[in-house]
Amino acid sequence: MISKQELDEAIKLGRRNQRELNGIQAQVAVVNAGVEFWISALEWGRKRRLLTEQEKSILSVAADIPRQTPSDKQSERVIQILSKQNSNGYEPTVSE
Repeated sequence: MISKQELDEAIKLGRRNQRELNGIQAQVAVVNAGVEFWISALEWGRKRRLLTEQEKSILSVAADIPRQTPSDKQSERVIQILSKQNSNGYEPTVSE
């Protein structure tokens, strides 16, 4: 039988592992989207004055891949910024 403390520790570990996995998945998605995608998103947000200075800075890192690679936390934030822009009418174009 597992104790309540052991169960609580296992739950905490599972949550921590899931957060790390989410960050890694976000980082992979940001890198895979490519530089042109993030440059476009950054310029679109700038032109419409929808981005805070912090959001511009974070998108600038994504737009500067491979010279800079966003951290997992920055990548999660980049995805949030993209979602915000999408809700404001941004429709990214997919290049082939």
